Amino acid sequence: MKIDEKKALFVELLLVSLGEEDEVYLQEIVLRENGLGDATFWDVICPSLLKEGVLKSFDGNPSSPFSLLEESVHEDPEVQALMQHMNIVSVPPRHLRQPYNPLYEAKLKEGFQRIDEIRDTRLRHRNHQFVVDREKLFHALNDNSKKNVLFVFTLSKNGTLVRQTPTKDDQPYALEKESRRYKVLKVLIECMSGKYCKTDDLADGVGCTDAEFRKACEELKIQFHKHFKGTTKNDIIEGKARSGYRLHPQVRIIETK
Repeated sequence: MKIDEKKALFVELLLVSLGEEDEVYLQEIVLRENGLGDATFWDVICPSLLKEGVLKSFDGNPSSPFSLLEESVHEDPEVQALMQHMNIVSVPPRHLRQPYNPLYEAKLKEGFQRIDEIRDTRLRHRNHQFVVDREKLFHALNDNSKKNVLFVFTLSKNGTLVRQTPTKDDQPYALEKESRRYKVLKVLIECMSGKYCKTDDLADGVGCTDAEFRKACEELKIQFHKHFKGTTKNDIIEGKARSGYRLHPQVRIIETK
């Protein structure tokens, strides 16, 4: 995804996750599943939204050596023991690790690998805090909608698809999690880059033949039109000969936990 697309998706994710308070907590794993949480997200998108006033604050790039995550990693008893065994006083970032003594190279490599596993486990389950300005958040969403007429949906953990701003005639679309339609939607979400994905690759991801994948896509499109008024069959999935399938570029599906 381009930066502007990531930014728009993050605004939508903030709005979907917003409760009664202005603080939004998002797990690292949720950010990753939605194509966020990388260096561009922390160093470009979040500061941009902070400057615009949409964000009042955020807890910073977890990869920073001064982040709360790094502090918690350094304070972990197992990490402390490893650092003592490795004879180091701090854990340098991955790209700066240069064992100076070849005799200790294997020991350092093994120790760093375990420390990285501890950090990654903590990071995946870490809740990031974002404090938002509600009025500016809604304004940012409206601006995005004017640039691109977006259909924004959430897909719950039990497989229910709901439009973010439903009409009175909308019906939540409950997909059985073991159904082929649900699996088709999931692989298309994972492929949500705006580019077409090859049919055989998508079918392999679902565990079906190309013909079965095409049939499930058509069934999904029919049900989408049936449940969400004002949409057409082609407003969710696009297919192109010799190119494959993709979610419609004007559709955003946000998975919630």
